[in-house]
Amino acid sequence: MNHKLWGARCLEAWQVQYATKDAFLSFEIANQLEIKHGYRFVPDDL
Repeated sequence: MNHKLWGARCLEAWQVQYATKDAFLSFEIANQLEIKHGYRFVPDDL
C-alpha cells in the first residue's frame, strides 16, 4: 500500500475504507482495555 498520499484533498475509496477500519478498531481496542483492565481514556469529569 502507498501511504504517502494521506494528506491529499481527495482520498481514494480504499484509503477511506482503511481509515474507517483503523478508527473503528482503535475504538474497540480502547473500549476493551477500559472494560477488562480498568483503563480510563477520558476524564470522569467530562
